[in-house]
Amino acid sequence: MCHNIIDGRRHKLCGHFVALATRRQDCRRVDCLFSERHMHMGQCRSASCLRLMSPPTFNPIRESPTRCPQCVMAKTGYPVLPNI
Repeated sequence: MCHNIIDGRRHKLCGHFVALATRRQDCRRVDCLFSERHMHMGQCRSASCLRLMSPPTFNPIRESPTRCPQCVMAKTGYPVLPNI
């Protein structure tokens, strides 16, 4: 199945990952709805086609020795945004 590759920064102090860019990895299967080789044109109604992507792959392209921005905000008393 196709999946997303998420490039980002891993923060060593808190262990969180902050996404910077996303790209899709094509599985090249004809029965995958997300593949460029998908056999059905337009709206696919075939029950035999794969309709879900595999879980994303997190690719840390940068390592930071500090805490992530959300952890810094939480420590200083600012409201923290939910993780997506």
